[in-house]
Amino acid sequence: MASFKSYLVRFYLHYTKFKNRNRKSSIQVQRKVLDAIGRKNPIAPNTQIIPASASGIPITWILPQHTHALTFDATTEIRNEKMFFYVHGGGFRIGSVQSHKAMVSQLSYHCGIKSMMVTYRLAPESPFPYGLDDVMSAYCWLIEHTNPQNIILAGDSAGGGLLVSLVIKLLEDKLPTPYKVVLFAPWVDLAMESDTIRTFFDPLLRVSDLVQASQEYATKYDKKNPFISPIYADVSQFVGFPPTLIQVGTLDRLLGENKILHEKLLSANVKTTLSIWQNMIHVWQFIAHDLPEGKRTWQEIKDFLQKEIQ
Repeated sequence: MASFKSYLVRFYLHYTKFKNRNRKSSIQVQRKVLDAIGRKNPIAPNTQIIPASASGIPITWILPQHTHALTFDATTEIRNEKMFFYVHGGGFRIGSVQSHKAMVSQLSYHCGIKSMMVTYRLAPESPFPYGLDDVMSAYCWLIEHTNPQNIILAGDSAGGGLLVSLVIKLLEDKLPTPYKVVLFAPWVDLAMESDTIRTFFDPLLRVSDLVQASQEYATKYDKKNPFISPIYADVSQFVGFPPTLIQVGTLDRLLGENKILHEKLLSANVKTTLSIWQNMIHVWQFIAHDLPEGKRTWQEIKDFLQKEIQ
């Protein structure tokens, strides 16, 4: 059962959404607003945040206490330890290190694992395939510096969708895949055909916003292209996919497509867990630090990472 505080948060978000229902902000304003909200969230204790570059792709290291410090130059090898490769959400149009670094710092802190956040190009200025290309370039840089079995892909919403597409691409190109994958309500169906996308009443996702984001990201391409909407990939394209944990709430508009993704992974004999949280909204992990559910959220991920692959 969801906490009383989560109900209060949901009520506030519904109220804010209703109050602003007729207000249409520019993409620049939307980006600034989300960044400002993210900056208000607390960075985890004793965490270093270090900007860097991976083959020209901007990245940011999130280093919790007790993980190895890093130096950055052309010859530095990353130490042999587990790390998150994190790709933020935001409908392929907004979101950044500024909006998501606090959440990623909490994830890193509670799991005791460093994170590498990727800054990828956003639509509408840079639609598909630019974002996926950037994520691929950053991943290929990372596997040159560490064993792929040290890498845990993690991402939320659109970022989670990019990661599913990334792994399909890695499998297709016969490139090394990561150790495990952690997804927070990944957006994997830009054709928007699931049974919950228009029927659920999530306070964070407007259908009109999703339609616009889908159009601006996919542009001329078929929205059912597996590298745009990976649930339309054939089951055979998921064979070899790493063990995966999907966390999603029962109020999330993306619940339906997350269930379909889970079923496809199972059909491909992938060890996958679909964790459905009662009465939780889209990517509640963003405010997990402020919810009684927060500790259980991070503990479930930590347990998943520590479970040995059979």
